[in-house]
Parts: sequence; C-alpha cells; structure tokens
Amino acid sequence: MIVSKYGVDSLGWWSKKSRYAHEVGCWKSILAGLELFKTLVRFQVANSSSVLFWQDVWCEDSSLKSQFPNLFRMARFKEATVD
Repeated sequence: MIVSKYGVDSLGWWSKKSRYAHEVGCWKSILAGLELFKTLVRFQVANSSSVLFWQDVWCEDSSLKSQFPNLFRMARFKEATVD
C-alpha cells in the first residue's frame, strides 16, 4: 500500500516522501525518523547492484560520503552502485 501511494527510490530500498503538502500523520512521523534509521542500517553487499557506493553504509561504520567528503564532491557518479 505504501509503495503504491508514495513509490520507492530508484533502488527500491526507501519510500519516497509525499508530493502533497499534507501528508498522513503516521507516515509523516515515520519518515521524520528515516534519516536517523538509515545511519543505523548496514548493508551486506551480495550479488546485486542495490547498494549505493557513496551513500549507503556498507564499508566500516558510516557511508563513504561521510568518511571522504572531498572525494565525494569530486565524484562524477554520486549514485554509483556496488556489485
């Protein structure tokens, strides 16, 4: 139901935010904690391209974007995935 109403990001991991000014109260509260939740989630890279190289936590305890901000700024493919 959530996917049909809001859709998901390009990799299918996270729900998109509502396009409307007045979101449903419960879902709005859940999304308010999403950024914190993302910092606590760790991905295990397997045989797919569903993990974002720079933005997801898959190597060490934080994203490569956080660990190497200068390199991230220079990166040409900020949405690159890991296989």
